[in-house]
Amino acid sequence: GAGPFETVSFGDADMSDHGLSQLTRLNLSICSVSAHPRTWCWLGGCSSVVWLALRSNDLRHRDVERLAGAIVDLVHLRHLDLSDNQIADRSGRLLLLCLTSHCPEMRCLDLSRNKIRSEVLPGRVNLERLNLERLNLAHNRIGDAGAKALEAMLPRMPQLVKLVLDHNRISRGAAKSLVEVAMASSRQPSVDVMPHRIFDSVPPTISFW
Repeated sequence: GAGPFETVSFGDADMSDHGLSQLTRLNLSICSVSAHPRTWCWLGGCSSVVWLALRSNDLRHRDVERLAGAIVDLVHLRHLDLSDNQIADRSGRLLLLCLTSHCPEMRCLDLSRNKIRSEVLPGRVNLERLNLERLNLAHNRIGDAGAKALEAMLPRMPQLVKLVLDHNRISRGAAKSLVEVAMASSRQPSVDVMPHRIFDSVPPTISFW
């Protein structure tokens, strides 16, 4: 595998006892990290982490500010799961700017089930710098404007193989245009845009839920 994996429980434990500097995979999902401000201090010391999950923690802007401070030191981070939180426009923009500046090895980013709108997306944030292979923005609020921004980004993201956008209030026309750009790219990334049946015959690289 990719190295040690540990789910940390907070309580009254001394986090230094966990040998966090040696971890490569860290699951902090459903841990109420907002109630433990020390989390962000020791997380910055986990310099070996490549896989980090913070799913379902009710993370808001102040938490994202603290997370951004820790991410500066997580230069080997490749997978980040922040799904099912309360990340909105200002928080999302801060997070993406931090990732593009400090995490050049990032490959998989899950921001599904948050409150992100089109204002967070390119050309306001240069996502191409992340060399993402998988991006999940399902159950947000990006709408047609966000779909258009991602459409413009796709030709400059040759590593992308999976883009998930269901439940984003994207119209059939905007979804069709986005998928056509994806089909024309060299990697033909899979694009999930529910609930539209966009083509009579859908190539196997394109999936619709």
